[in-house]
Amino acid sequence: MSIGAGVIVAVTFQQIDSTPHAETGTQSDNQSLKNFDSRVKEFHSRFSFILKKL
Repeated sequence: MSIGAGVIVAVTFQQIDSTPHAETGTQSDNQSLKNFDSRVKEFHSRFSFILKKL
């Protein structure tokens, strides 16, 4: 029976207040969803093209 040594890692966080160029949460989320949606559409169009060849 062996006992392993535990490793503890300390992580520090820096607080940032009032970032001047940050988008609001809803604007950022909306843009992320638009980007994701366009990538999904592109994937589906390429994948359907491959399936049509088979």
